[in-house]
Amino acid sequence: MKITFINRMMGILRGGGECFDLNMARALQRLGAQVRFVVGRRVFGLDCPLEEFETHYIRSPYLRGFEYRHGNSRYRVVRSIGMRARRKDDLWFGRRVISHILARDRDTDVFQVCALAEVAARLTEAGRKAVVRFPGPPTPTMAAWTRRCSGCFTHGASYEGALQMGLKPALIVAGCDMDLFHPPEKRSGRAGQCRFIFVGRCIPVKNLDFLVDGFAAARRRLPELTLTIVGDGNCLPVIRRKVEGLGLSGAVEFPGFLSGRALADQYRAADCFTLVSQYESFSLVALEAMSSGLPLILSQVGHLPRFIEDHQAGTLVKPGDVAGLADAMVWWAEHPEARAATGCRNRATVEKHFSWDASARKLLTFYESLL
Repeated sequence: MKITFINRMMGILRGGGECFDLNMARALQRLGAQVRFVVGRRVFGLDCPLEEFETHYIRSPYLRGFEYRHGNSRYRVVRSIGMRARRKDDLWFGRRVISHILARDRDTDVFQVCALAEVAARLTEAGRKAVVRFPGPPTPTMAAWTRRCSGCFTHGASYEGALQMGLKPALIVAGCDMDLFHPPEKRSGRAGQCRFIFVGRCIPVKNLDFLVDGFAAARRRLPELTLTIVGDGNCLPVIRRKVEGLGLSGAVEFPGFLSGRALADQYRAADCFTLVSQYESFSLVALEAMSSGLPLILSQVGHLPRFIEDHQAGTLVKPGDVAGLADAMVWWAEHPEARAATGCRNRATVEKHFSWDASARKLLTFYESLL
């Protein structure tokens, strides 16, 4: 089977949606599928080249950055401009993609489109098999376009959101590379000393201001705590200045965007994972942390509570509750035995329930039903 992934952000800035597509593509290829990509890139730069698959790049203006910077503005007109910029960005990319595919791609069996339901619908109307994958819950407009597609699939809170919209998505769970993300032979077990780690895009929805405030409050009680913020994005300069202003420069590290072994090494060097976003549809990085044998501190939003409720993977905190976040950090720092036990349980959970190859086999079955 020949499958083409269409992902707007893959060549620009990689987050959970991009990591899902990349890991699923690798698993599909291991199962014998032929995989290629059509991805976006900036007009004057290629931030994230994709070299392991046949890839066609679509140059388009990166207007979505404005929404990332100003999406939480208190001014409605600024938020509106951000939404319009993102819409124009997606329209430009979508039109170029459709033109490229209809002119040059005649042998793909299934097109897998990340989020852009209109693109999948237009391709379906042109006689191609095109499926949309929701990295987040669909809006009413996305749902309307999806009804004109060959099919759709998702997981986590996005699956529940799609059902509420009257759609019938296939449920394809995310997986984890358990060979890459594995625990170290031994972690530090001293009470009062703990290295926390965040991994993800540095954008407003990740709530890094709240994370730094909670860490600062915890460190006033336990001065040996450290924090590593792995990732890049529009909020990073602001967070760096905040860290400096709080006098935490020696306690907070910023290694930037990492992937592969470099990222896995950061997980293994940590003692506890933190993700306190304002919203998460799922979280691949939470799975990576669990696979690496770490307990989790997660915000009580989106799909994140399911990790704690279903798998006893760590602690939930309310977004904005600085004292509650600090208490959670202090508790895990003071209980190394609990960190070790929870980390072992999290690793076992990933081994039992989250495999990319199993998810890829299920996805292939879904695609075969469409053909």
